[in-house]
Amino acid sequence: MSVRSKRRPNAFSLIEMLVVISIIAVLAGLLLPAVLNFREKGKTTYCQNNLRQLALALRKYCFLYDDFFPLHWGTNKYPQEVMCETMGLDSMFAFGDKAPKVILCPSCRVTRAEHEDHLVRHYSISINICGNVIPPGSDFETRVKKTAFPEGFEWPWPTSEMPDPRFGTFHARRLRYLKSPSGVVCFMDSNDTLLGETGTWWDKYEWYFCSQMSPNMFPTRHNDGGNMVFLDGHVEWKHSSFFRNGRNRHKWLCDPIVSNPRCWWPTVFVD
Repeated sequence: MSVRSKRRPNAFSLIEMLVVISIIAVLAGLLLPAVLNFREKGKTTYCQNNLRQLALALRKYCFLYDDFFPLHWGTNKYPQEVMCETMGLDSMFAFGDKAPKVILCPSCRVTRAEHEDHLVRHYSISINICGNVIPPGSDFETRVKKTAFPEGFEWPWPTSEMPDPRFGTFHARRLRYLKSPSGVVCFMDSNDTLLGETGTWWDKYEWYFCSQMSPNMFPTRHNDGGNMVFLDGHVEWKHSSFFRNGRNRHKWLCDPIVSNPRCWWPTVFVD
């Protein structure tokens, strides 16, 4: 007569399963934020490399065009397209479906539904260094030669104060006039959050930033902060609280008035 051996059933009890599930939930709760943070740090580094390339392209552009910065108005291209053209990349993508990765932040969520030209809105350029046609007699009026700019931009028409069509009236934003390139931001993550008014001409994901807009616009996409690259090529990440604090504005913006001796050397006429 055979004796049957008593065996424990091959199954967990309900209490054991609940204990294991609880332990897994606790571990997942502890590890998931760390994994997501590590992943975002990788995107932040990728973004910083993009910004360095844009800063190098900007300096190359200035070298090619007698230290003049590109115009933010007066051309049929966005500054980001001009930078890609300077790097020898595709430069006609603002309203297309593909763009060079160097101008695309991996953490940016802007889509065509929000802005038709969304591909040039991942990064913002400082409007305070871009050239612009300005009224005669203003604080930063400077006469520059037409040949100082690349072919293709809309040259301003002659005025009674300056009838010679070879010349135009511009804000003299030139690299050589800046006192401290290491303290002037040229590109940064576009704004993801608005502190002030909404529904106005300054909107989320602008492709430029300026001193008037800084209290309302700041980047938050990289761990509640953003990257910015300076004219000398170095990149800094700052928490959104840095941008919220108006006392820090002089640390990341260049005063657009060229008579300000803190930012600019005295300008001269280009003969």
